[in-house]
Amino acid sequence: MPVRQQRVAHWQGHIPANDYDLTIGINLVDPNPKFDEVGSSFDGLIDEPMIWNRALSPEEVTFLYDSQR
Repeated sequence: MPVRQQRVAHWQGHIPANDYDLTIGINLVDPNPKFDEVGSSFDGLIDEPMIWNRALSPEEVTFLYDSQR
């Protein structure tokens, strides 16, 4: 059974600019062999990705999830 990552982020402040490409579905910057990330990527379809300029509240995430059913 694969190990599931759990991370709770509490970010405050400005996110600095960087020169990294945006990637969705694969960790190209720091793949972790412990979680079998090296050479692997998401195997499926990503439909209607959404990006915000701020963190969403739990209520906003729930609303979006419920509205997409």
